[in-house]
Amino acid sequence: MAKLDDRCRAMGLRATPLRSRVFAILLAEKRPIGAYEVMDRLRDDGKTIHPPVVYRILHFLEENGFIHRIASRKAYTACTGSHESGQYALLICRSCKSVEEVDLADDGTTFVDLARAAGFQVEQTFLEMEGLCLHCS
Repeated sequence: MAKLDDRCRAMGLRATPLRSRVFAILLAEKRPIGAYEVMDRLRDDGKTIHPPVVYRILHFLEENGFIHRIASRKAYTACTGSHESGQYALLICRSCKSVEEVDLADDGTTFVDLARAAGFQVEQTFLEMEGLCLHCS
């Protein structure tokens, strides 16, 4: 949670109580969850929040690097990595649904090289990989 407050302050953004609560919900989960599950958790807190509000908060958190959207699952998970190289993979366990982030660093340069050769300016590279985590295998 300190990461959210500190980074928001450094970026000139506001970590509103609702943004902080959504981030805390995702941070507490060991698996990705969808927007409607986030909304249900907020309702459990006694807050009546409509889907567009939840999606705006999720978009804010994703756009500013606090969470990841897992496209293959239509779900979200808190960002736990630094992504210093700008290239990372999300390892999604198909059994326990846990998500682990790994920095690709030099391992992902082939994708970047291919994109650059096509005249594309790469800003970030990430992969979603599904399989079994160490615990489940």
